Amino acid sequence: VQTNRLVGNWELTEPLSRGGQGVTWRAIWKSDKQSAVTAVMVGSEIRKSVVKLMIPPNPNDLPVPVAKYPQVLEHIADEFFKEFAILSHMDCPYIPKFYQADRQTTKAGWAVPWCAIELIEGRSLADQRKKHGPIKESALLEVAHNVLTALDAIHSAGLVHLDLKPANVMLEPGRA
Repeated sequence: VQTNRLVGNWELTEPLSRGGQGVTWRAIWKSDKQSAVTAVMVGSEIRKSVVKLMIPPNPNDLPVPVAKYPQVLEHIADEFFKEFAILSHMDCPYIPKFYQADRQTTKAGWAVPWCAIELIEGRSLADQRKKHGPIKESALLEVAHNVLTALDAIHSAGLVHLDLKPANVMLEPGRA
């Protein structure tokens, strides 16, 4: 289902998930008003990504006075951008490539932080296990190596992954 929603030059095509920090969408790069059909006809590459939109926390859920809410919201947005600024300089085959981060103003007037990263065309480790059962030892060792290499790169960059779980480990042929 086409949503006809644009974030930057990314057309949001399908919601993927909702987490503690935001909502993720499957997206396609829209270049010079080029549709996906036109791109295929002229042989252009269709750049697909995941666009993550930050969702502000409910003011009632934060232990701060309501008057401080805008400052807290800006601090949360700054942290969002800092994380993706670090990601933009990482070069690890087990971490999705960073494409872009910016803000987009909503009709309500809030400038929503968003970022676009590489779309991993596969399934999560959780889905793989649910569908096929436990992973064989050799494949498990490869997945563990990939995840630990990614975590090492993240930690070396000064970040900590706060939501590592099978549902957040994506598998595609040859890498996790």
